[in-house]
Amino acid sequence: MTPMRHRFLRTRLGVVLLLSTACADRRTAVITAPPTVQAASMMAFLSVSSSAVLTGDELTVSGNVRLGTGTPRVGSYLARMAYDPAQLEFIGELPVDAGARAVNPQQGQITVAGASADGITSERLFAMRFKVIGAHPLTALQLEVQELNDVAYGARTASLQRKSSLYLDALTSP
Repeated sequence: MTPMRHRFLRTRLGVVLLLSTACADRRTAVITAPPTVQAASMMAFLSVSSSAVLTGDELTVSGNVRLGTGTPRVGSYLARMAYDPAQLEFIGELPVDAGARAVNPQQGQITVAGASADGITSERLFAMRFKVIGAHPLTALQLEVQELNDVAYGARTASLQRKSSLYLDALTSP
């Protein structure tokens, strides 16, 4: 083998190793402590049933709104949860005590609308069950709250605090 050919092969091997290492390190940190919210405000976030899932496992992902002290209950909402269909396969919705809901699951995105005349008493607005089919199921989970109104018909979307971190769900964790 010529020195030029040897250098070329070494360089190629180095690039392959670098790329495979970068791809294998796509972990998403899951925070175990619940998020804190300021008084008189609302915070939207996703929570997961486990941070250590393997291919073939089931995973519950919940959309939540935490209320600060003195904040009226959620009256209605429209939210979208994005996921990577190469990593997660949608199984179905789980029952949640959060008023009336309509769920529209599409490939890679689930739209959920909900309302309650008396206000939603739970911070969990919805919970979805998935089967893990990829090595990095948590990487593309995102929550977008498009509309959020309190029980007194006050629009709260603009003042909603949004957390991009994932939180471990104490209610669905093993």
